[in-house]
Amino acid sequence: MALLLPGVGSVTPAGAAILAVFPIVPVAPIATVALTVNVTLPPDGSVGMTMPAPCINATVVFGAAGHAAPPLALPQLTPVMFRFVAAGSVNTAPSADDETIRLTPLALHEMRLQFTGAGVEVPLLPQSPAQTSAAQLLALADGVSDDEFEADSAAWLAARDPQQAATELLDVAASGDPEDRLLAVAVVSDLGAAAEPAWRDRLGTLELRPYAKVALVQLGGLTGKDALPAELEADSDDLAWMATDLLAIVCDDEDTDADEISEAFAEALPPDGDPAAFLDLISRGRHPDALDVLEHIGEYHPDKAIAKEARKVAYKATMREAARQRASSGSGSGEGTARP
Repeated sequence: MALLLPGVGSVTPAGAAILAVFPIVPVAPIATVALTVNVTLPPDGSVGMTMPAPCINATVVFGAAGHAAPPLALPQLTPVMFRFVAAGSVNTAPSADDETIRLTPLALHEMRLQFTGAGVEVPLLPQSPAQTSAAQLLALADGVSDDEFEADSAAWLAARDPQQAATELLDVAASGDPEDRLLAVAVVSDLGAAAEPAWRDRLGTLELRPYAKVALVQLGGLTGKDALPAELEADSDDLAWMATDLLAIVCDDEDTDADEISEAFAEALPPDGDPAAFLDLISRGRHPDALDVLEHIGEYHPDKAIAKEARKVAYKATMREAARQRASSGSGSGEGTARP
């Protein structure tokens, strides 16, 4: 005899009776979860129906008459599948090509109750786009499709003055991580000329200066043949910052993909650029993620020459940073000493 429970396993000898449990997960409290049970008992009679408590319904199948019953055994419980659709807890995809299954609002409410009951904080977003903050808007991108985010961001922008919207988004972009920054820049770019004052205000912000220069060049209709104003000329720090932002997004400590590293590196590398000079540029930039990016390229880039160069450049960058810290420590104490 055997009893199968999740995470435990079982062994069922010959002649055992099998009880297969099909749990339906509704949006109602746990005490009212309905169960559909298929029960197979030792062969000893004809087919019939029964309803074992506490299940709503069950089908009991008896073997054909005339067979010798095997030794009795305890039932085996086997969770088979969660019938979310039957319980009305999910919405299936609108097309066969889309395999996405989404919880209904009522199911999301019940799930939040389950999480908060277990001590997990699940903040609620305001129902109105006008009440949603810029940070909340950007956080939505991780949980919705691209089309849904575009619709949400369009509603958010429509509920605000364009300059106010641009300012709020760029505030978050300046203090956020590279992924939030690039997403915020993309949303602000949708505002067009209305965002120009906000972009100009960011020309002095290290994190946003390179994006502000690009946006203002585009808004001014300037091309490569035009002489750019000095304030809009991109310098080495600007190029290094933008490249590091782009590469940092694919540098995941838990699940780094070599192909993504390779593609991002190729996209960030200027046309006809030299990989070694490009890596050195990143290493000398002021981006806080520069060393982490170089280490990931050195470990995961499929091109061995590029990976080797990244490791070398990362080592040199580490040595330079250590020297700067020693110099800073010495000058701060007033007891700095000359080194050979």
